[in-house]
Formats: sequence, structure tokens, C-alpha cells
Amino acid sequence: MVFMISGCTQRKVYCLYIFFFFSTLFPVVNAQNAKIDSLKALLITTPSDTNKVNLYYTICRAYFRVSADSAISAAEQSLVLAQKLGFSKGVANAYNGIGVSYYFKGDYPKSIIYYNKSQVIHQADQNELGLSQIYNNLGVIYKRQGNYLNALDYYQKSLSIQERLKNQKMISMLNNNLGNIYLNLENYPQSLAYLKKALAVKEKLNSSKGSLALTCNNIGIVLTKMGRYDEGLVYCKKALAISTRAKLFQSMAAAYNQLGNIKAYQNQSDSAIYYQKNAIINATKANAKSMQAASLSSLGRTYLGQKKYRQAQKSALEALELAKEIKELVSVRDASETLYKVTEQQQDYAQAFKYQALYMQSKDSLLNVDKTEALTRLEMNYAFDKKQSLLKAEQQAKEEKLKLENGKKLQKQRFYLLSALGILLAVLIISFFVFRSKQVQQKLNKQLTEQKNDLTQLNEELQQNHEEIVAQRDHIESQNKSLNQQQIRIESSFKVAQTIQQALLPSQENLQSLFAEHFIFYRPKDIVSGDFY
Repeated sequence: MVFMISGCTQRKVYCLYIFFFFSTLFPVVNAQNAKIDSLKALLITTPSDTNKVNLYYTICRAYFRVSADSAISAAEQSLVLAQKLGFSKGVANAYNGIGVSYYFKGDYPKSIIYYNKSQVIHQADQNELGLSQIYNNLGVIYKRQGNYLNALDYYQKSLSIQERLKNQKMISMLNNNLGNIYLNLENYPQSLAYLKKALAVKEKLNSSKGSLALTCNNIGIVLTKMGRYDEGLVYCKKALAISTRAKLFQSMAAAYNQLGNIKAYQNQSDSAIYYQKNAIINATKANAKSMQAASLSSLGRTYLGQKKYRQAQKSALEALELAKEIKELVSVRDASETLYKVTEQQQDYAQAFKYQALYMQSKDSLLNVDKTEALTRLEMNYAFDKKQSLLKAEQQAKEEKLKLENGKKLQKQRFYLLSALGILLAVLIISFFVFRSKQVQQKLNKQLTEQKNDLTQLNEELQQNHEEIVAQRDHIESQNKSLNQQQIRIESSFKVAQTIQQALLPSQENLQSLFAEHFIFYRPKDIVSGDFY
């Protein structure tokens, strides 16, 4: 969606936002003051011990974004009492609180001094957590100063400690910071890798809204630098939605500013100016001078693109003045580049030369060949040290594991020895029974073989007898056949004789006709009767 806003409408909207800024700022400030007042009330009843030291430090932290001077005052009271009690951790925290307060004041050299004092105490106490926090704070300042070599060194030191402590929250934050360093070094793929790693951890941990918004916006910046504007818009709008719901004005300013930059790259100048003015309003509301300078510089660059040189010069001058005040070298570079181009168009060559020199100086200070090589070496050393630390930790873990397992190994060896002896004995017993079984089996096999041989011999004899019987049967059958043939011939002869005999003897009918009373007695033995009739 493109916002087309006329000049008159822009002034009305700007005034409306200014009114909204003041109407919403006071309730926030009042709420913070109420919290500080409640903490101060506790000082009256708290005895002068380490608890009171910590209470002063808590008040200091509450004042960070409200009043840097009041924060310093509370930290100094915490410092005096901690030194009196010999409470080294309290002393280190107080120095850190003073350092953070000077950071918010934009006095980076003093901030570094107090961070270094805190660092010395944490090193003496071997307080890795406190030391990691100081390393991170120093990295933030050196990044603001454009000293990326030192910033990268301290971020990596902090990350190494947090990886040992397995503090996922700090690991995600440091990945975000390293992503920003590589963004400033224009190593966008490396920057994107660190930032996406940070976002994944933050989403998993359900981190604070401000932290999520910050990382989303940084990813949007990197994607914009890579020319992936649509993807960049998605992340920046996500950052704006998160920070708006949580009323995080500084995060809102960052998101608005980057949305404006993307619109400017897409040649949607009116929408870009709308977003950048919102960024300035929210940065002012949050008292975030660094973000205010960056937003003013972006606005000046957009006006320059529209050839509105007067507005561009006004915004860039404000950005440059603010950047010099807080020693923000990146904004000095960007603002001086815009002023150089504006004055060149205005044919004010003396001013153009002046701003060009300032631009080149700040640009060279931020990044040069020697720094790039040193940063590369530092990254390689960090990777090597990290690998060595991991190997050392793994070796120590292995040694401890071996020590713990020595007893278990001896027990296992004894167990294995006894088990082997038991198995051997069992094998011997089984072998004995197998051997005995084989002997019995062999004896039975021998008996079976003998019986088989006997049976074979008997079978052969039976076969021989069978053959003799068959031969005798064949002979008898032959004789029987011969006898049958002879019997048939004899019977045939008898039948012929019977026929002849019957023909010769008188029949019953003949005798009946001759003799009224008679009988015949005729009883042949077989067929033919030769005895009487």
C-alpha cells in the first residue's frame, strides 16, 4: 500500500504525532517514576548490607532511560557501600551501572573506563557471567564508534563464555550483535546467518517483544541491502507490529526507519517520508539519540532523492549534529554523504569539499583494508579457539568418563571372566555328554548294522526259496495243464462211449410199450456202466 500525502497534510500529520508523543510520554514516565519511588522507599527500611548495595544498583538500572545522571548517582552510592563491605560483586555491578549510564549519555570514553574497571573485578572473581556481560557492553560501544575489530573481539569473547554456560538467551542476543557487525562490514550472507540463528532461538525461548522486534528489523535491514525488498518488508512489518503492541518506542522507530528506507529503494518517496517521520517521532519519544540521528539521516537522503535540497540539508545537518554529539560514526558518515551531495547540487563547492572529506574520513575509519584483514584473522582465531575449547572440553569429559568407568570396567571384566569360566565348564559338561552319547550311538549303529546284515542275508535266502517255489509252481502248473488235457480227452472218450451205450440199451418208452410192469436198475459209477442194466 502506497501512502500519498500532500505537503499540508504532512504538516498536519506531523503535528498530530507530536501531540500524540507528549500525550503518551507522560503516563510512561509517571509509571517509571512510581517504580523508582517505591524502590527508594525500601532504602529507609533496608539495613546497610549487601541487600542495600543490590537495591541501589536496581534503582540505578531503573533510571537508565529516565535520567542518566540519577542513574550515576544511585550507582555511586551502591559503589561506596559495596567497597565499605568488601562486596566485590557489588563493586563490579556498580562500575557496570555507571558505565551503562555514561553510554546512555553518549559519553563512550567514560563508559569504557568503568566497563574496564568492572571487567578487572569479574576476572579476579572468575565470574564468567558478569565478565560476559561486560564483554557484550564493550562490544556495543565499539560498534557505535565504528571500531568493528574490537566490537567483534568482545562479542566473540562473550559468546564463547555463554556457549560454555549454555545460556540460550544470551547466545541469541550475541548472535544478533554479531549479525549487526557483519551487516556494517557489508558481509550480508554472514550477517543474515547470525540473525536468523538469533531469531530462531528467541522464538523458541519466547523472548521479550523488544528483543524479537530488534532481530526481525535487523533481518529486514540485511535483506534490503541484498536487494530482497519484499522479504525485507515482511520482517520490518513484523517488527513494527510486535513493538507497537508492546509500546516499545525505540523498536518502533527502528522499524519505521527501515520501512522508510525500503520504500525509498522502491522509489516510493512519499511513503518513505511518512515512515521516516514516524521513526523520528518515536526515537524522540524514547530518547534514543542514535536512532533519532539515523532516522534524520534517512529522511535527508529521501529528500535528496526527491531533489528537495533545502529539506534534505536541514535533516542531514540535524542528523550530523546529533551524531557528532553521541559520537555515532555511522550516522556521521551517512549524514555527511547527503550534505556533500546536496551542497554539490547547490554549487557550494567549498562546503561540498568539506562534507566529502568528512564522509571519506568517517567511511575510512569505519572500514578499511587493514581492518577487514584483521577482522578475518580474528574470526578465524575465534573459530580455532572455539574448536580448541570444544576439543579440550571433550577430552576432559572423556578423561572423567574413563575415571568413572574404570571401576565398572573391572567389575565387568570379573563378570566376563566368571561368565567365561562358567561357559567353559558348561561346554566341557555338554561335550562329555555329547561324547558319551556318540559312543552309545555308535554302539547302537553297530548293532543295527549287524542286524541289517542278518536281515539282508535272510532276505537273500527267502528270495532264493521264493525263486525255487516259483519254479516248482511253474512245473506243477505245467503238469496240471497236461493232466487237464488228458482228462478232457478221456472224458470225451467216455461221452462217446456213453452215447454208443445209450444207443444200444432200450429206452424207457420202448420197455413201457413191451412190459406193463417192469423196472430198470441202472447205476453207472462214472459215465459209462459196464456192469449191469
